Amino acid sequence: MGRSAGHLAFGIASACHFPMMIIPEMFNKTKLYDNGVSGCIVSANSRGDITPLYLKDFQDENGKVQPRLVDIESDMAQLFINNLIYIREKDYESAK
Repeated sequence: MGRSAGHLAFGIASACHFPMMIIPEMFNKTKLYDNGVSGCIVSANSRGDITPLYLKDFQDENGKVQPRLVDIESDMAQLFINNLIYIREKDYESAK
């Protein structure tokens, strides 16, 4: 695991509960990285607009990232909740 795998970026974006994330390591090129932008989480909206998100944008004056409240009844939250795929015990057996 490391920079080339994208695991860290995936973990950070998941922990922040972003509705969508793009891991640049999973693609050959992205516009931001072609323009020299790095050290960020890459966010894309439904129109395909790509925006860099930096950790400092989420930190308070003490450097802490505050938890976000999520309306779990919202359409977006329900979309993700209803489409989660969980690893089950039988999946471990199939992987052996």
